[in-house]
Amino acid sequence: MSVLLEVKKLGKSFGGLRAVNDFSFKVQQGSITALIGPNGAGKTTAFNMVTGVIEPTDGSILFAGTELRGMRVDRICCQGIARTFQNIRLFDHQSVLDNVTVGLHRRLRTGFVGALLKGPRTREEKQAKLASAKYLDFVGLLHRANDEASSLAYGERRRLEIARALASGPKLLLLDEPAAGMNPQETVELVELIRKIRDTGVTVFLIEHDMKLVMEISDLIYVLNQGEEIARGLPNFIKNDEHVIKAYLGVPE
Repeated sequence: MSVLLEVKKLGKSFGGLRAVNDFSFKVQQGSITALIGPNGAGKTTAFNMVTGVIEPTDGSILFAGTELRGMRVDRICCQGIARTFQNIRLFDHQSVLDNVTVGLHRRLRTGFVGALLKGPRTREEKQAKLASAKYLDFVGLLHRANDEASSLAYGERRRLEIARALASGPKLLLLDEPAAGMNPQETVELVELIRKIRDTGVTVFLIEHDMKLVMEISDLIYVLNQGEEIARGLPNFIKNDEHVIKAYLGVPE
């Protein structure tokens, strides 16, 4: 497998606080890679730097050989990176279908605003609706296409956010705690969906606290604690690593 994302010596300081320090990692194309660690470890900060939400203090972020550091969020999306958020972000008073159509905005000449506004059904709009329906079908929500997004159950809202991210046509999908708040059955369905996404050729990079899920689906795991990497490796190695156990369980020295 080739390297799709390569991050070198990534760092972020907020005043005197070093949130991420000298963090280097690689995400192989076609893989499911996980980033784990206790609360406050710097995981989401790392995601935010990769996606351009915040500017790194230092380091390099190479995606398919292109330097992303300093690039605007919309330009990073156009490179082929999409993400979801720990706190679900949907247009609650738009239909489920329209929420996905928004995700197509970088492919549409009408752009983001045109994807939201009701107007004449142009040929492009009809094509967008058909494409959106396919993404809904992929995540198992086609039967809810015309419902208001606010009416969805929690697990369905998670899947809708994933469908919208996929609609942008990413090569790399970043999932920020996708299983948070899900019941056991929803988590099982999520595992199946993530594998299905990977099988379509989309590389997956995720943050997750559900260790059963992480160990079940990950090809490689990185562990952060207090902004620094403390371990990396295959699931069987990570779950038995003493540094990881200490970080999660707080075992005294």
